[in-house]
Amino acid sequence: MHAAGDYAIISTGDTKRTPDKVRDTFLNDPAVILIVVVVVMFFITFCGCSRALRENVHLLKAFSFSLTLVLFTQLAIAVLGLFYSDQVRDALERFVKKSIVYYRDDLDLQNLMDYIQREIAGIVLSQILISQMQDEISSV
Repeated sequence: MHAAGDYAIISTGDTKRTPDKVRDTFLNDPAVILIVVVVVMFFITFCGCSRALRENVHLLKAFSFSLTLVLFTQLAIAVLGLFYSDQVRDALERFVKKSIVYYRDDLDLQNLMDYIQREIAGIVLSQILISQMQDEISSV
């Protein structure tokens, strides 16, 4: 996975990773996020695996601390997203508007937008089918 992130960085030709027209910061780059997640997951699994093999109490503490940290980080992000939902919606709206303008310039962005559109279309279609089935059941 780390190699996939490195390949994504190298294949775009921008090894300096300067923010582009759509992504405002370095951390919004999917390749960088992939690399960070892989490094964190490697640390967590290494501590857990080494703990199981060597019965090392210190690695067990590091493993449990890292899992607890990941859990609380996810909870904090969810709570902050709930409290600041207007800002999250505005930031997402700005991102989508920029993405529409620069859709053909970045292949990663184009693939992301196409994936999101397919997923939303699938959700909308399933909701329409469910409502039609409920109408048919209620009419019988």
